[in-house]
Amino acid sequence: MKVISSLGLGVGTIALAVSLSGCGKESTPKITLSFGGYTASNPLLELLLPSAHAALSNTKLCLKRLRFKQEDSAVNSGSDNVDFAPGLVTLSSTGSSIGEVTLTAGTYKRVEFDLEKDCLNTSTPYSVQGANDNGDFTSDATITIKFHGTFEAEESGQVLSLGTQAIVNALNGLGASPSSSEVKTALEAASGTF
Repeated sequence: MKVISSLGLGVGTIALAVSLSGCGKESTPKITLSFGGYTASNPLLELLLPSAHAALSNTKLCLKRLRFKQEDSAVNSGSDNVDFAPGLVTLSSTGSSIGEVTLTAGTYKRVEFDLEKDCLNTSTPYSVQGANDNGDFTSDATITIKFHGTFEAEESGQVLSLGTQAIVNALNGLGASPSSSEVKTALEAASGTF
């Protein structure tokens, strides 16, 4: 009996080791990026004027460059840049696909996008363009938007959804005919989460 139970334990240990060997992290998983959905109305205006619906519409971001940061610090390192330029992305209240990117496996604490005019596959003169109930807005400035959280890149097929509500609220808060620098300031002050 003792031999059989030792044999059973040995077989079970080998089976467990074999099954776990396939569960390791990939060294360079392919991750799908998206902007999460949002509420289009401005909650501040809703408090003041319940019948008013200041809603963001036709908002396009020209995504030029992407950085994944393993530490949530202000120090920028060129080695964190990922060769990924998604181009023009339209924000949608139901969410927007950004694309797929290959990362080095690890834990990431911050994602940064640089918005620039004339990004990949576009001829748009703006880094940001859209409208709210106060009118149209555009910016041709280079703008950096930061997203904070914790994401463990382990295997291909994972989805990283970037929260956009703070960004939408900032754009909804723009007054009539904002300058390019006002749009830049509003976006850079409104970091998102993941």
